Amino acid sequence: MRYEVGSSLCGVDIALAQRTVEVVDRWGWCSVGVLASEVGLSNEASMQLIECLHGEGFLDEPHHGPLERRDHGKWLASEDLTPEELLLWHITTRGKALVKAHIGSPITREVAEEMLEALLQRCEAINGASRASHFVDSVTLYGSLCDPSASEFSDVDVAVFARIRGGAKTAMGRVALEDVLRSDNKRIDIVVIDESWTEGPAIPYGARTRRVFPRGPDESVSI
Repeated sequence: MRYEVGSSLCGVDIALAQRTVEVVDRWGWCSVGVLASEVGLSNEASMQLIECLHGEGFLDEPHHGPLERRDHGKWLASEDLTPEELLLWHITTRGKALVKAHIGSPITREVAEEMLEALLQRCEAINGASRASHFVDSVTLYGSLCDPSASEFSDVDVAVFARIRGGAKTAMGRVALEDVLRSDNKRIDIVVIDESWTEGPAIPYGARTRRVFPRGPDESVSI
């Protein structure tokens, strides 16, 4: 999914709408107070935006009240003390697509392959770091970059299959690894599948695929 620069969603710039769902996605369950503090809006404006995103199918029905474990979501301590009912918001599949959407022009094959190469180098570095949270077993490239006839791309789609080296098997560790491998590059659409994964198939049915990691001595990322 790709949006033009300057386009709008729910009455705000697309970049702000995307930032909103990114915050909700990062925390799993997120309050209006947390969102307001992280995106720089008032509580009232944040609530209006959340309600619109919910109405458009980007956010799920809210959870009413605090969660049993605070590490399963994010809300402000002050929100525990207010008379208003605490609402915690959660992202939908459509919302995840907005998180991964790209704003701007497409990229060339050369640029896309450079991004993929950098990601695979990060996988190798993680496997060589004994204190890393995971060990990367394999990486599968899928989508348009697997099509040799394609020349322009919105992103690089990869599924990373990894094992947790130790500690709790929580989704937060998986998300943290995704952030490390993405390295702030929104053009890399990455999902890590480890022991905490519960969301079903990570690669769309029928998509073109190609395993790109681990690599043999003669393998490259060229398609």
